[in-house]
Amino acid sequence: MRAVLLLCDTGVLADRLDMAWAIGHAYSQGEYLVAVRLHELTRHAAGPSVDARAAIQHASALSWLDRLEEAEVAFNDARGQCRTANEWALLVSCWGTHLAYRRFDVAAAVELAQQCRPHLGTAEQALLGPELRTWMTLLGVDSSDELAAAARPRSEANDPAVAVRA
Repeated sequence: MRAVLLLCDTGVLADRLDMAWAIGHAYSQGEYLVAVRLHELTRHAAGPSVDARAAIQHASALSWLDRLEEAEVAFNDARGQCRTANEWALLVSCWGTHLAYRRFDVAAAVELAQQCRPHLGTAEQALLGPELRTWMTLLGVDSSDELAAAARPRSEANDPAVAVRA
C-alpha cells in the first residue's frame, strides 16, 4: 500500500489492479481517507476498471467518514458492478450496515437484502443470515421466516434510530 501511495505522490500511478488491492488493504486497516483517495486516483490509472469489491470498499469508507450522500452514490455505482454472489453479499453487508446504523433506516437495509437475494447463493445467504436477523429484530419483526417477515409493513411506532441505539 505504501509503495502505491509513494508512486501516486510522485505523479506515477500504479495500474488499476494494484490500486484495487491498495484500496482493499487501506480499507481493512481502517485507513478510510487513504482508501477514498486511492479510489479517486484510479480514474486516471491504466488497466481494467476497478472491481466491485474495491468500489464497495470505497463506498463503505465514505460512509465511515460520515460522507453519507457520497456513500449513497458510491453504493449505487458499486451495485452496477456486482457480478458474483460474493460481491453481492459484500454489497448487502456494507450497504445494509450503512443504511441501518448510519442512516438509521433499518427497513431499507432489510429491503436491500431482499432485493439482492436472487443474486446470492445458498452459502452467501447463510453468511448474511445473522445480519438480516439482527436488522429484523431491530424492526421488532419475527425473523423465523425471513422472507415473510421482511414483507410485513414497518410500524411507524418503531423509531429505527431508537431501535439501533437500543
